[in-house]
Amino acid sequence: MRGLFHGIGTAAALLLAGSAVAQERPASDPDSNIVVRGKTLSAKEQARALVGRMSVPVEGQLARFGDEVCPFVSGFTEVYAAKVAARIRKVAAEAGASPGGAKCRPNLVVVIVDDGREFTRELYRLYPGQFTDMDSAKRKRLLASQAAARSWTVTGIHNEDGQAIGLSSSSESDTSMNGARITVGNGKPVLRVSQASIINPPTQQEIELAYVVIETRATLGKNLMQVADYAAMRGLMQSRPEKLAADDNTILRLFEPGTVAGPTTLTTSDRAYLTGLYYGRGNRSAASQMGQISAGVAKKAEAEAAQ
Repeated sequence: MRGLFHGIGTAAALLLAGSAVAQERPASDPDSNIVVRGKTLSAKEQARALVGRMSVPVEGQLARFGDEVCPFVSGFTEVYAAKVAARIRKVAAEAGASPGGAKCRPNLVVVIVDDGREFTRELYRLYPGQFTDMDSAKRKRLLASQAAARSWTVTGIHNEDGQAIGLSSSSESDTSMNGARITVGNGKPVLRVSQASIINPPTQQEIELAYVVIETRATLGKNLMQVADYAAMRGLMQSRPEKLAADDNTILRLFEPGTVAGPTTLTTSDRAYLTGLYYGRGNRSAASQMGQISAGVAKKAEAEAAQ
């Protein structure tokens, strides 16, 4: 203990000595007038940085829904669940995705539960195939997470026209470039592509199933549309909100530690992100997709600042 107090006393003495030296510096010292300023990023630079933090590429692309978006909501009363599902369909339609009808097969599942960790672990035990899109490290992190909200997706590789991998029989044949007939598949998975571009891949990553799991305690103090917009944003794209900065203006931060209230609805950046993600063909590279999205986010930010 004597050594501890001696160390504290020594540190205090050094601080006092430093203070005395500072007081003895002449007022005319040119260094005393130096002001350090950080670089102010342009709207385009800020947009690129934000989009980079929001995005999680899969095999060099940003995954999105190719088929109809069909939300299923559990954990609310029937009336509230219907409102959340309707809101998700509306957000999907505004982004450029195709919302499914009331009886379509669910592929965006929103669940409100008391214990998200336990629910996820039980789901993995019963349906391990719904976690096949993860490597072991990512799956381990998800199953161990204590986060108030979590999301994961199952993605599949499709060709540039949105067709999935299929099985071909040994009798199937195609025409090669020289006109000869060749047998393909032999009962193995086959993905047919019609182009070979050095700019855009002949394939795309599509979200086939998305889960958004939110704990009941986290929804206290939030309104229904906040939760619905959060679920829509997390379900329609792939993200890791823990990568976001504390001042990023996106609803993805709604349930992150330290966030008191969060946006009351999708932000301008959120809407621009989804619109950019679902614009055009899905077989673009992640760099191309993120560039397109960043341009839209920057444009919206500049327009909002001008108002």
